[in-house]
Amino acid sequence: MVDYIKIVNEYEAFRKREALCVRLDENATWEEIFDRNALLACETARKLNVELLQRRRIKATARFTWNEIMVAWELLRLDRLRKEKARISGLTAKTATWEEIIKVPVLRIVKQGRFMRDLNKCRKHCPLTSAQKEELRQRQAIAVGLPITSRWKPILKEKTNQGFNQDMEMCIRHLGLSSDSGFEDLYDYINSRFASPDRQKEAISLGLNELATWDEIFKAKVLHNLNQKLLKEIAFWGFDDKATWDDVIKNQYFIELDISREEAAKELHLPFHASWDQIIVESFKIKLEE
Repeated sequence: MVDYIKIVNEYEAFRKREALCVRLDENATWEEIFDRNALLACETARKLNVELLQRRRIKATARFTWNEIMVAWELLRLDRLRKEKARISGLTAKTATWEEIIKVPVLRIVKQGRFMRDLNKCRKHCPLTSAQKEELRQRQAIAVGLPITSRWKPILKEKTNQGFNQDMEMCIRHLGLSSDSGFEDLYDYINSRFASPDRQKEAISLGLNELATWDEIFKAKVLHNLNQKLLKEIAFWGFDDKATWDDVIKNQYFIELDISREEAAKELHLPFHASWDQIIVESFKIKLEE
């Protein structure tokens, strides 16, 4: 014979234990217990994210909110991208700034332009006889201080470098910069006075000064994109305009909890909107029948 009183007592004892485990009153309902579980899971995830950030030497405190955590992860991704770009550019990944990284392709573009101009000048001398071509190549090699056996490619590259350096030295003297100044000094001087169209457009669109550095622009852009993502989430879920990532992420845990509830209700052949109290009671009924 089934001991109904024993089953009911087991059910009540189980509910009370679960309530106390999540620091609720022993009379809490299953709805309250599951809601508290969702909040505790969210809080555990927050703490884990803080620990992961700290392991990556990010100055994250135990009190970091989800807002601060999301910002920290985005800035960490930006820093990883910076290091990757720095390595590709042949710079020191740990210390290279976005400004330095962007200078590298600018320098390459300038030199490549000179290289193509020198190459086209040589082509204009054609058609020449083989002897004339050979004589021209040897003269050009000697002119740039290379062995007369040098091929055209290194000759033209050296001409490009020498011509570029001469132009740069002339600009440095004209602008009154120090005699030991290099390309980076010239780049910084021009950049600090005349914003490039791309830089100016990006800076203004992000609410920065038109002469903002690329490091400031990339950081602002990452934070702007993160904020836009938050606004989309707020609009989608119908939250108040003042909602934060804390509200959005907590909501995600409650959504997952609701999906679990619907799946449990389906397995027990209950309506999809059945409450956790109904689901647990039905589970004990099945246990009783067994």
